[in-house]
Amino acid sequence: MKATKIIAVLAVALVAGTMGLTSCSKGNGGSGKASKVKGELLPEGNFSVQLTKDESGVAITGYDMKDWKKDDKGKYVKKDVTIPSTIQGLPVKEILGVGDLKEAISGIVIPEGVEIIHHSAFYRSKLASVSLPSTLKIIGSGAFFASTDLTSCSLLPEGLEYIGESAFQSTKLTSVTLPKSLRILGKMAFVCCDELVEINIPEGLEVISTYGEDYDDNRLSFTHIFSGDKIDKSLALQKLLKETKAKQYDFKEELWKTSREALYAQYVYEVDVYDAVK
Repeated sequence: MKATKIIAVLAVALVAGTMGLTSCSKGNGGSGKASKVKGELLPEGNFSVQLTKDESGVAITGYDMKDWKKDDKGKYVKKDVTIPSTIQGLPVKEILGVGDLKEAISGIVIPEGVEIIHHSAFYRSKLASVSLPSTLKIIGSGAFFASTDLTSCSLLPEGLEYIGESAFQSTKLTSVTLPKSLRILGKMAFVCCDELVEINIPEGLEVISTYGEDYDDNRLSFTHIFSGDKIDKSLALQKLLKETKAKQYDFKEELWKTSREALYAQYVYEVDVYDAVK
C-alpha cells in the first residue's frame, strides 16, 4: 500500500481520537458485578467505561469532572489522578481516553493490568508526569502527542512491544530507554522532543517501523524516529540514530480493510498491525 494511504489513516485516527474521546458518557454509578447497558458498562465514580473488545476487562473512555474544584478564574485546579485497577469487579485493561480530564491533570498513574493505551488517549494533555505499568504492551499513535508539559515518564516497561507513530512527539522528555521487548516502533515516535538528551537503545534491538516507504534498501534510520534541538547539537546522538536501523513493515490491503473497520469501532489500527506481525 502506498505511503499516502497510511498517512491518511493516521490523520483520520488522530482526528477521530481527538473528537471522539473528548466526550464523557454519563449515567448512574454502579457497584458489584458489571452491569451492561447497550454493550457498555454503567459508569463507576467519575470514570466512564466500556467492556474491552473480548469482554475480558474494562476500557476507560472518559472522566466526568463535575466534582473538580475551579479557581477564581473558573479554570479547573490541576491535580494528579490514579486510575483504578478494577472497576465493577473487572480489571482495567485499556485506556481509550479520559475526555476533558486531560486538560487539567498534572500527573497520572496507570495501574498494573493495563495493556493498551489507545491512539490520542492523552493527545494535547497538560500532563507533566506519567507512570506506566509493567503490563503495558501497546502505546498507540499520538497517545501523548503534543503533551508539551510532559517531562517525566517512568521507564518504558520491559514487555512493551508497540509504540505507535508520533506517540511522544512534541513532549519535553529528557531521557528515553527503549525496552528489549520492543518489536514495532512507529515513525516520528519521538520527534520534536527538544529537551531529549539521553537515548538508550539495547544492543541487538530489532524493530519494525510503520513507515510506508523504502529507505536505505528497505531499512529506516532512527533519525526518522527521534529528533529535537538538543539531539541536533549532539554528535554522539546523531551518530547513534544514523547507525540504528528499523525494518520496514509491508502493509497489506487486507490489513487496510481491517484497520478501517477497527477505527470506526473506536479500536485503533495499531492493534491490528500488532496482531498481524505476531
